[in-house]
Amino acid sequence: MKTCNPISWIIILFLYSILFVCFPQSCHQSITRSKDSSSTAPTGKLVFSARADEQSPTQIYTYTFADSQIRQVTHFGSYNAQPSWSPNGEQIVFVSDSIATTLGPSLWIINVDGSQPHPMKRVPISPTDSLTQPGKWPAWSPDGRYIAFSVCINCEIGGRNYEISLYDFEEDSILALTQNQARDTQPFWVNTTLAFASNRVDPMVHSYDLYTINVDSKEVQRITNVEENLSGYFAWSPITQIILYISHTHIFSYQISNKSTNQIQVAVPNSAFEFTGPMSWGPKGRHIVVIASAFDGSTKQYLYLIELNTEKIKKLTSFEYVSSVEWQ
Repeated sequence: MKTCNPISWIIILFLYSILFVCFPQSCHQSITRSKDSSSTAPTGKLVFSARADEQSPTQIYTYTFADSQIRQVTHFGSYNAQPSWSPNGEQIVFVSDSIATTLGPSLWIINVDGSQPHPMKRVPISPTDSLTQPGKWPAWSPDGRYIAFSVCINCEIGGRNYEISLYDFEEDSILALTQNQARDTQPFWVNTTLAFASNRVDPMVHSYDLYTINVDSKEVQRITNVEENLSGYFAWSPITQIILYISHTHIFSYQISNKSTNQIQVAVPNSAFEFTGPMSWGPKGRHIVVIASAFDGSTKQYLYLIELNTEKIKKLTSFEYVSSVEWQ
């Protein structure tokens, strides 16, 4: 009978060790990695506005997911809200009534460390005088060139006609993008696309849909056709063609491709709980942050994180008076 030489036995033993020693170990490592939640954990940072208590003025804060740290940015004795990140995360544009006009609050820019607050733009009204640019809901473009915002053109006479305008850093100029009798408001950017909410289908009903506008041609396109969105809050996924909106205190998803609508079934803390908005998507498209309140007659509003795959909800901060948020 023919037997294996010593070299053959060495090869057999080597292969045996790979199969029954190394392979199970690699399997264990693979399972361990699959259980690692770091790939699905929320990343990035938030900028939000909130009051420390019912009597305090609204200030701007940041929240970092890496360390769960909250840092106060503004320290003004006035209303400061509706913040938006600069693309590099070093500055924040926001609304403040520290220098307001009859057209409403004005737009300001501040460094993320709270230094160098200044008006976004001063508009000359005479050879010797100027006013800070009024506006609401500023949104910084991803390329850093523009800040979109809504401005009321007839609030001085008691109107509610808001239009979308654009501040161009390169030209140091203001460009009016929309002009109609409806309320065009709450602009935001989805990559290079500028979107905004409007009730232009029927301005008397005050139900909003989402539209996009071409910055160069000013061509407007209607994106959604929802039954009722009285808040005007929308959030467009940076990854997929899904838009979230709030209707009757619930969050709904709108699929652009087939125009289908589904309610997001979130396990809320109790029945007396309502989503009020605004809300913002995370950069990975797996989470959103949203403002919600206890339906108890109070003015308290809280900031929550929702993981959309599991529909789990978590309160992020202890602030009881949160009014706006943006995720970067």
